[in-house]
Amino acid sequence: MPTGVFTVVNMMRVLLAFSAAIIAGMLAFAAPAAADQAQYLSIVQPKFVFLTERQLLSEGNRACTASKNGMIAPDVVTMVQNDLKVATAVASDIVGAAVVYYGC
Repeated sequence: MPTGVFTVVNMMRVLLAFSAAIIAGMLAFAAPAAADQAQYLSIVQPKFVFLTERQLLSEGNRACTASKNGMIAPDVVTMVQNDLKVATAVASDIVGAAVVYYGC
């Protein structure tokens, strides 16, 4: 395996692990709350103006459902990344906000 590919693969694994750790931390410190679309949108919409409100709400709900159904955080992030064709960091922020503000 070429060195460049190996490095990229390792970096992606570290990034996914880091994303999972951040989401787990957000879960640990999040106060239990009912679904709050307004707060969720107030966090993600200003950061991701290239995504529509409908896309953000739909993907937030999808991420929450996947999480509730037992999908592990790195897989939820990857799902959002693939659905919206966004970077891992963007997908991680969307999943984290969904988990916190939708109370998944």
